[in-house]
Amino acid sequence: MTTPATGPDGRGELHLALLIGGDFGAGGWRRPGSRVEELYGLGLYQELARIAEDARFDAIFRADGLHLAGDIRVRPFARPDSIVQLSALAATTSHIGLVVTASTSFTEPYGLARQLATLDHISNGRVGWNIVTSKGGEQNFGKTFSYGDQQDRYRRADEHVRVAKSLWTSWDEDAIVIDRSPGGLYADRDRIRPIDHDGDHFAVAGPLVVPRSPQTYPVLAQAGASDSGKDFAARHAELVFVAATDLRATIDYADDLEVRLGQYGRSRHDIRILPGIKPILGSTEAEARQRYQELAEITDWDSALRQVGHELGQVDLSGLRRDLPIPAERFTVGVSELFYRQSRPELLRRFALQDGHTLEDVVRAVLLGAGHYAFVGTPEQLADELERWWRSGAADGFNIIPPDIASVAGFAETVVPLLQQRGIFRRDYTATTLRGHLGLRLDADRGDRE
Repeated sequence: MTTPATGPDGRGELHLALLIGGDFGAGGWRRPGSRVEELYGLGLYQELARIAEDARFDAIFRADGLHLAGDIRVRPFARPDSIVQLSALAATTSHIGLVVTASTSFTEPYGLARQLATLDHISNGRVGWNIVTSKGGEQNFGKTFSYGDQQDRYRRADEHVRVAKSLWTSWDEDAIVIDRSPGGLYADRDRIRPIDHDGDHFAVAGPLVVPRSPQTYPVLAQAGASDSGKDFAARHAELVFVAATDLRATIDYADDLEVRLGQYGRSRHDIRILPGIKPILGSTEAEARQRYQELAEITDWDSALRQVGHELGQVDLSGLRRDLPIPAERFTVGVSELFYRQSRPELLRRFALQDGHTLEDVVRAVLLGAGHYAFVGTPEQLADELERWWRSGAADGFNIIPPDIASVAGFAETVVPLLQQRGIFRRDYTATTLRGHLGLRLDADRGDRE
């Protein structure tokens, strides 16, 4: 079985990230106090960042999307630019990591490397890059844009990241001299090198116009669970976000990833695995179940069926009874035939075909959890569950996906103290950078070797 990534004490500590994405499950936005009116401003996110930083979270993780997805009539979809938004949060926080999402399909490496290096400087080394190959959005990027299939997108992503790493290391750490004496140098040009990259997708001369940043380059994060995604993670990622509905799936993922890491000369200690979990809490189990029912309220059944059918991968759910399982014959399109993404539909299909899950069960679970583990129970029960997953060695921590805004403070006030009392989560920050929070070492030359 996979062994946990170890920290300075030989065992490691549990890590926590907070996902902020503006999603509210099925009907959570309708609840009083949802603060849905504030999704496009800054104040709400400053408050969430403060709560997470006061609770000593490792990072804020900003989900993103480049086209209007879902039925905006009945479900909010807030996707302001994540780099702009987290740049603003860098000015109002001091320790917590800031993980932006940016697509390799719709950006060029030089421009994105410059933005991320700038943000790493602004934040004093707290930036992470969630690398995505994107699900949709090509219709917004011009007539000549070629999106490609999944393998094409990952080949472009691989070259994109390798170019970005070379740009980030094109300045030596001591390139800026600042010798104020007469005839002294500001920077030593011999310590700043072009990269002269000419590849299948990009031609980039370099060097970057921004000097080496506090972390050298952002913590590289990735969330793909297809074969292509896991190979990409094994080669480049330092942090992976995993969608899994149970511990067994997380263990299987971690074991598979460990084998792939070895193929690239890396080990399990070089990466942190954070499954997503959506905590729906109450002072009692009954109260938590009631909250689940309220959050999973379905107000437009036809819209819900269309959205869930899309998430399952081109599945027609019309005309089915709510109280019966989805017939297997409705899955007419194989996962391998899906164009945009494959790992999430495969995960959701496994859940849908498990014994006892009715169509309504699947719709509620997909709308609320989207393939992640929706935990329903008390804070003590959740602390037990998080510790169990962490002690398995498969999960180094968790990406907390709040079902509504109020849940962020609830988790911070009830669950975090329990984890601290058990000695498995920090009481204070001991590092200043995101890579330091995660206990990761920097292999700054890796990009040049690949």
